[in-house]
Amino acid sequence: MSKKDNITLTIAVSAALTTNSLMSPIINAPLIADEIVQHKQQAENQENRQIEAFESSKYTYDDAEVLASFWGLPSSWDAKLKIGSLILNRKNSEIDRALNKNKKALNEKTNQHRQIEAFGNSKYTYEDAEVLASFWGLPSTWDAKLKIGSLILNHKNSEVNRALRGARSH
Repeated sequence: MSKKDNITLTIAVSAALTTNSLMSPIINAPLIADEIVQHKQQAENQENRQIEAFESSKYTYDDAEVLASFWGLPSSWDAKLKIGSLILNRKNSEIDRALNKNKKALNEKTNQHRQIEAFGNSKYTYEDAEVLASFWGLPSTWDAKLKIGSLILNHKNSEVNRALRGARSH
């Protein structure tokens, strides 16, 4: 490389380093990183406020599950965030309207919860539910647990006992 080329290269590099277009990313990188961290912290704070609003509200996990489905959200967590956001924005009426539209689904969810709780608090076991699922022709042990729970809630334990005897005698 000739001396002239060296001088030209030196001038070109110096000019490039002093122009804003090339220096800007280097100078602004810490500022951009700070903005990203700050934005992430704001998002986390907002999410915490939404969850706190949901948890201190009258709405339940079952409400969130039903609304997640209704709103097309991927999970009950996302519904909790949306419910919290609506609460923070004083739009509780939107939540109540959506729940009223889905009262049947909510009742089914609540009823299933009660049935599973009744099964869980009973003397019946998973194996009993397995045997009865087959005996009753149900698609799953879960469905048998629901049916057993329903019979318990309706004070029909004798039907469960009779079905167990019948299933075991076959």
